[in-house]
Amino acid sequence: MSTKLELLKEVEKSFYILEMSDDWDEDGAKVISPEVFNKALLLAHFLISEVEGLDIFDINPCRDGSVDICFKNEKTKYRLLINITINHFKYYGDNGNDKDVIKRGVNLLSEERNKKDLIKWCREFMVS
Repeated sequence: MSTKLELLKEVEKSFYILEMSDDWDEDGAKVISPEVFNKALLLAHFLISEVEGLDIFDINPCRDGSVDICFKNEKTKYRLLINITINHFKYYGDNGNDKDVIKRGVNLLSEERNKKDLIKWCREFMVS
């Protein structure tokens, strides 16, 4: 199980994303806007704060200008991928065997209820 300090160090390592420019993959990838990056960090911080015991995660840029947050629990084998754009976030979680799957796209205007569902799922399956 990762500590909150370890998780926050992962956040700190992700700041390189803000230094990337258009075509950062030399294949036409879009720049990640500070607004999208900040939304990703806020969501990561929210989950770290609300779900005690979340395990390893990464924050990664995506070619379309969005950001992925990936959590996984080595013990239970559950994983969660959250993709954040300027107007919404999508998430998908499972245990690698299509069991106890959660999948949803969320408009940021209606995110509060969906965050509660996501927290409930994480507490049930992502924390051992």
